[in-house]
Amino acid sequence: MKRLLAILILALFTVGISVAQTPPTKAPVSVNPIVDISGKIVSLKMMPGQGMPVMEVDATRTKPLSVWLGSMRYLMEQKFSPKVGDTVEVKGYSVKNQNQEEEIVAIQVKLGAQTLKLRDENGWPVWQGGPGFMGGRGGCGGDNCGHHEGHGHSCGQGPCSGPR
Repeated sequence: MKRLLAILILALFTVGISVAQTPPTKAPVSVNPIVDISGKIVSLKMMPGQGMPVMEVDATRTKPLSVWLGSMRYLMEQKFSPKVGDTVEVKGYSVKNQNQEEEIVAIQVKLGAQTLKLRDENGWPVWQGGPGFMGGRGGCGGDNCGHHEGHGHSCGQGPCSGPR
């Protein structure tokens, strides 16, 4: 009887460990609504060493929207080079920053003839590995949304609730 109980406990422990290590299928940011915007770029913060690249897009709302792009290295590898005054079309997740203002976490950006894909169909950044990839998610305080890169930027889950 003790042997059977020990085997049962070991089996439950093993299943528990494998379930705990199973990465999520969808990125936490994917719980937010997807929006499409278009407009002119009115400002850019897109230089190596300046943090997560962001562009302000005048999408005919009360004020320009911040559009968070992704890894600067990935943008350079893709030869993505937007300029102030360019017109862009953005598909992305609508998130709220700490002031409850709308900002966009880009899924894809169309600039002229170039369409830059930034996130996959589950919301994971394409410049990182898949869910649970050791070099990717969780490198920013463990919130696992994949678009932080040390900026306190968030996805609406856990302790973070929007770009800051």
